[in-house]
Amino acid sequence: MAVDYRRTGGIAGLSDHLFIDNSGRCTLERKNARFGFSLPAADLQELRGLFQQADFFNLKDSYLPEKMGADLFTYVITYRTSGGEHTVTTMDMAVPPALMPVIIQLDKIVSDNSK
Repeated sequence: MAVDYRRTGGIAGLSDHLFIDNSGRCTLERKNARFGFSLPAADLQELRGLFQQADFFNLKDSYLPEKMGADLFTYVITYRTSGGEHTVTTMDMAVPPALMPVIIQLDKIVSDNSK
């Protein structure tokens, strides 16, 4: 498993890039800062479960709002397993409900490890 997560936009103009490899090693880039850390095995397993619950490989490639806004976040999530790879791009106001728990967890990982 590997996760490549990018979150950009918002009022503050965020630009976050999180990469998680199969062993739980992570690299987080936020504007001018770079962080390296490891996720505990339980957190990594929880994240895998959230991708499974979201039926990630069956989500569409793109979910975009009808009206664009300057302060919306854009999310690009690539999930890789031995079974393949799939990327979903979405924005605030268009995130499918099944994907929301994945985004919440990835945002928490970014927030918890960027200090």
